[in-house]
Amino acid sequence: MPINAHLFTFRCSLFSAYKVVSEAKSAGVKLTIEKGIGLPFVINKYRKRTGLMVGTLISMLIIMLSNLFIWDVQIVDGDMTPELYAALKRVGCYSGRYIMDYNVTDAKMQFLLENDEYSFFAININGTIAMVELKKRVLPDIEEYDYSYCHIVASDDAQIIDITAQRGDPVVKVGDVVEKGQILVNGETMDKHNVIHPVRSIATVNAKMNKLIEIKIPLKQPEKVYTGNELTKTRIVVFGQQINLFFAEFPDYELCDVESSFDRIKLFNMIRLPIDSFAEKFTEFRIEEKVLNEAEATLIAEKSFDNDIKIYVNDGQLISKTYTTKINTAENCLVLYGDITFIKNIAVVEPFDYVPIPDETTSIPQD
Repeated sequence: MPINAHLFTFRCSLFSAYKVVSEAKSAGVKLTIEKGIGLPFVINKYRKRTGLMVGTLISMLIIMLSNLFIWDVQIVDGDMTPELYAALKRVGCYSGRYIMDYNVTDAKMQFLLENDEYSFFAININGTIAMVELKKRVLPDIEEYDYSYCHIVASDDAQIIDITAQRGDPVVKVGDVVEKGQILVNGETMDKHNVIHPVRSIATVNAKMNKLIEIKIPLKQPEKVYTGNELTKTRIVVFGQQINLFFAEFPDYELCDVESSFDRIKLFNMIRLPIDSFAEKFTEFRIEEKVLNEAEATLIAEKSFDNDIKIYVNDGQLISKTYTTKINTAENCLVLYGDITFIKNIAVVEPFDYVPIPDETTSIPQD
């Protein structure tokens, strides 16, 4: 760019500048370098600051090498758990894993073989992040049909409320009192020609039944009492290498609760680092004997009584429940005597082997 008849400026690359300076010197032209722009001039400017230069080079080397390792493992549409972390580590998917020799296809096959509760597993590595996709296996609810012959019998002693037989011949009626194991629907049906045809009986038999329940609650109960002593042991995993921040594996506690936690370290709570933290919190306790009063023992007995009702009634209908409680001084316990009445389906299958009866008119050849 000309400035006047005797002065002008121009730009050129660093490599061209050497030739320009040499030619100008040969021609006796005065040449002044006003500004140098670019990395070589920056290095030259700070060439005496060795620490800064070395630090910059090391940082660049670390950044280049870090791209060869997995820094973060993320679960698509899910959360990382200690169990899943251990399963992924067994197949080589963890923070600090060298990417260049990692075969994700082999890892997929190994994971599915070791964890049959999953039907789909995939690893997609984007830069330094491994994205893991998982799908739980869902088994179809298919009921295999049983072609064997069977009767319908009573599961308990009860009084018939209603009976509906889709297949088989009912042998009881509404109002009948039946015993456990008694045939309700016969699987050997007879047609109008008095020919027996064995079938697999299908029926619903609702019946009313009564159950007596006895529950004993000892008045002396073991109780967990915490001593206040706690200890947390932490270990970190850096690039797949475990570092224990403690000496002994377990504390010197006779009895204790253990609570595990898992954390993924982030720089400034934003940048994920290839560092995982595992902590185990040990809380000491001792077992002491607690003496229950009658009200406390009754409350426990009532809860146990309600649980028993759920087991007996199941999908049926509870009609009534009554109970009384009494202190048994000989056994030092509270006894609950319960009485429940309910309606439920008492039909259960009982297979049988059918052997055809030979026709009396059929002649048997004689030797």
